[in-house]
Amino acid sequence: MGKRDIVGRIYNKTVEIKESHKEWFQNIWIKGEWDDKTPITRVEFQARREILKEFRINTCEKLIKAVPALWHYFTHKWLRIIEPNEDKNKSRWPEKNFWLVVQDAFNKFGAVIGMIRWKQNDVKLKHLMAQLEGVMKSAVAVDGNTRGEYFALRDMKWRMQKLLESDEFKFGVQNRKGRFSTTTIRG
Repeated sequence: MGKRDIVGRIYNKTVEIKESHKEWFQNIWIKGEWDDKTPITRVEFQARREILKEFRINTCEKLIKAVPALWHYFTHKWLRIIEPNEDKNKSRWPEKNFWLVVQDAFNKFGAVIGMIRWKQNDVKLKHLMAQLEGVMKSAVAVDGNTRGEYFALRDMKWRMQKLLESDEFKFGVQNRKGRFSTTTIRG
């Protein structure tokens, strides 16, 4: 899945080792309690340098510490394997049981805190600000047609000030902060 900066691969490793003549892998798996029958599935992600820069990973040490958080990002945000159901909103479809196991793969390396690609965050903020500016221009234009632009602008400033100071607005901001979290990786 994907191309260029991020690529995800899911394949049957038991078939792949037969094709590549690396049957010696089976001995390693058997030592790890493999039953010699169950297919082994491999899930891997490839992230190019530009993506690592977006995550602000610029040293090997940071990369090593970031692996669990990267895994969390790739398996929760970048790619989801879901179980379709009757809900029309696909974002509410649950992950397949197989994918829950994949998502949980790095828990043994410590708490996964989460990551956000800064480039994506910047784009979202720029996009939201452009939307806000467009809506405000439209509101002033509509109000200015009846009361004049001076009064419409003055009223817009007053309304925005009241909104920004309101408890309801502050509560709404706190409520949405989790969606746009930029928590850092602890190592």
